[in-house]
Parts: sequence; C-alpha cells; structure tokens
Amino acid sequence: MAVLAAVTAVVVAVLAVATNIATTEVPPSLQFLTLPSRAWMLVGFLIVMSAVLAYTAVRSGDRPRQFSTPEQVGAAADRLATRMDKVWSPRVTTRGSGAALARDVSGAARVIRAMVEAVDVPVTAKMRLGWDHSSINAPELARALESSGCAMVTVHGRTRAQRYTGQADWAEIARVKQAVRIPVVGSGDVTDVREIRRRLLLAEVDGVVVARGALGNLWFIRQAVHHVATGELLPDLGFADRIELTRRHLELLIEHYGEARALVVGRKYVAWTIKGCNGAAKLRAMVQTLVTRADLDAILGQALAAGLGPGGWFQPIFTSGEG
Repeated sequence: MAVLAAVTAVVVAVLAVATNIATTEVPPSLQFLTLPSRAWMLVGFLIVMSAVLAYTAVRSGDRPRQFSTPEQVGAAADRLATRMDKVWSPRVTTRGSGAALARDVSGAARVIRAMVEAVDVPVTAKMRLGWDHSSINAPELARALESSGCAMVTVHGRTRAQRYTGQADWAEIARVKQAVRIPVVGSGDVTDVREIRRRLLLAEVDGVVVARGALGNLWFIRQAVHHVATGELLPDLGFADRIELTRRHLELLIEHYGEARALVVGRKYVAWTIKGCNGAAKLRAMVQTLVTRADLDAILGQALAAGLGPGGWFQPIFTSGEG
C-alpha cells in the first residue's frame, strides 16, 4: 500500500508539473536548461523522493504483520514432529511471538493446546520470567501451559528486557516450580557444578540447562554430571586434553554440516581453545582462514607444541547470546 501511495503521488506531481512548468520562472543559474531537460530533472527527483518515502514507510511498519494462529502452529508442529533435526527459530518477538507471546497468557496457552492436539510427542515450552521486572508472569504462564497439556517448562531467570545482562534470578525460577506439577528446568548463569547439585537437592528445579557456560568449556558437562551423581569434583582437563576434545568437537561438526560449513562454524571454538597459549595471537589469525582439516591439524598442532602461556588457560566470559 505504501508503494502504491508513493507511485500515485508521483503521477499527480508529474501532472501538476506538466501544466505549470512552461510558465514557471527559472532562476538565472538554470536558464541554460531546456524546457524538456527541466521537466525530466523534476520527474526524476520526484521518483527518487517517492521511492525513499515508500521504503521508509515499509521499514517503519506500514505493512501487515503476520501472526500465526493456534491452528497454524498446530499444523506446523505436526510437520516438525517428524523433522526434529531441521527445526530452527528466527527472531520473532517483533511479530508478537516468542517472548512477546508470553505477555498474552491465554494466547500462549491456546498455541500450546493446538500443538499438543496435533502431535503424539510431548510438547514443552521455554520462557523467560516476563517481559520486564514490572510484568513478571512466569508462574501464571506456567500454570496456563500446564493446563493446556504442556509436559515441561524451562525457565530462563531473566526478563526479555534484560536480554543477557544482569544476573539470573533463581528465586523466581523456584516460584515457577512451586506453581506447577509438571517438571521445571532452570536456566541462566550456570557455571558452577556445585550450584547445579545444590539446586537439584533443594528441589528448586527438576533439571538445569547448561548453555553459555559450556562455550569454550566443553568438559563442564562431564564435570556437572559427575558431581551431581557423586558429589565429587572432577579437575579441569589439561591443555592437551582440551585440544583433543576440541578436535573431536570439530569432527562431529563436520559429520553434521560437512567440512566447508563446519570449519567456519567451528572457528570460534578453536579460538577459545587456543587463547592463552604461547603465540596465540598468530594462531588466532590462522583460525580466521580455517577451511580444511589440514588447517585444523596445523593450528591445533602448533598450539599443543607451544603450550600454555604464563597466564594459563583463558575461559571466555559471555555477555550476549553468542555461541
């Protein structure tokens, strides 16, 4: 509609110019232009301005927002139930979905109900505490989703407004656990295996998600599982073992994506592994052009030969959704 309005404006303007241009007084500096030249210059200017206005209108929201109905979501869930390895999620909050849908508790419940009725596998949901600290509604939302047939909820202990800043509020996650009978899994700032075990033993949650805490720290999962089961703390891996674990990680990525894509996706994991070793700056420059297994072997081999620098191993700290 915005484009149509802009084109209409151009036509009207051109007609107006055509009826008046012959009698319009021209400044001395432009008297060298012929009448047709002046007309075409003005038409061109009007077209450009109309295109700019149309683009601005579209970017500012002068286009219909497309919302999925519960029925459409249910149909999509039915298709995805047989293709779980292909599921991906775009940024959707600006369309009233994702974290924005959580603001509409009844609407979110209808969506879950449609999915539950459409598939034979358990349907779970992941939510934040709320949109912001003035509108925390995770317990209410969890109850509504439970009533709609949701089998489990995962709660990230931040609001949408926080993104990944501040600290995850595990007390609020525990309130969700108290509000429902279905399993509740907690997420946010999970970097200490002792905290995982403590929260499980205190029944604050039924499970814990390890997310960014495993980036650049792949053996954290092994340490967490062992500590939860036994109460014992496993030591960190040595530098050589970390390099071999990263090599295995990249091999698995290659099996999944194929070599070309996997070695681009895996560059950050290699960079995190070698950061802190002697000559890391030079090796990180090599990581930026990593495209073959031979490149990978060369980088990891040189890092292993160089050994850790005096500062020891570097564990990355993440403040966004990186990874």
